[in-house]
Amino acid sequence: MVHSVVNNVCVTQLYRVVSICIGSPPETVTWEYYDKDKQYHKVGPLTPLEFYEQFVQPHFNISDKVIVMLMSLSLNLLSGSVFSVDCLISMHR
Repeated sequence: MVHSVVNNVCVTQLYRVVSICIGSPPETVTWEYYDKDKQYHKVGPLTPLEFYEQFVQPHFNISDKVIVMLMSLSLNLLSGSVFSVDCLISMHR
């Protein structure tokens, strides 16, 4: 239960930071493109999650590639330093 609450707080804060930096995602998207045979296609409106599930995830599952982790080190120690974690195990459940 505690893990879930901490995860929700972290995701909320991460969403806020990303939204401030690059803007909030749109509620819906419409994707227009030409295929290899130069045929026009228009898909949508879709929510960003629906777009990801239909078109991105089958080819690139981001949950297999991104790890966000909290490091409890002093900010003074982080300045100009590079860190590596051997045998990192994902905490996602």
